Amino acid sequence: MMENRPENGNEAERRHGAPDEAPGRFPDETPPDAIARGAARARREQEIARDSSNRAIHRQIRVIGYAIWLPAIMVAGPVAGYYIGGWLGAWAGNPYWGRLIGLALGIAGAVQQVVSIIRRLLREMT
Repeated sequence: MMENRPENGNEAERRHGAPDEAPGRFPDETPPDAIARGAARARREQEIARDSSNRAIHRQIRVIGYAIWLPAIMVAGPVAGYYIGGWLGAWAGNPYWGRLIGLALGIAGAVQQVVSIIRRLLREMT
C-alpha cells in the first residue's frame, strides 16, 4: 500500500514540470530596455549626487578665496593710493597733499571693494 504523505518541493516540481530557474528569474521577465533604463536612472542619480557635492565643495573654496583676499585688499588700496598720490603730488608740486588725497581715495576704494566682496560672500553662502 501507498502511504499518504505530503509531497516535498522536489517531488512536486518533478511531477508538475516546474521551471529550472527560481520564480522571478525568467530571462524574458524584465526586457533589456527596462534594465538599461534602470541602469541609466542609477547613473543619473549618482551624477546628481556627485554634482551637488562638487558644487558644495566649489562654493566653499570660492568663499575661502574671497575671505583670503579681504586683508590683501584692505592693505593694497591705501598703500597704492599713498604712493600714486605722492607721485601725482610731486608732479603737481605738493607731495604732502597728494599723498593725503591718494591715501583717502585708496581707503575709500578698499572699503568699497570689501563691501562688494562681503555681499558676494553672503550671496554665495545662501
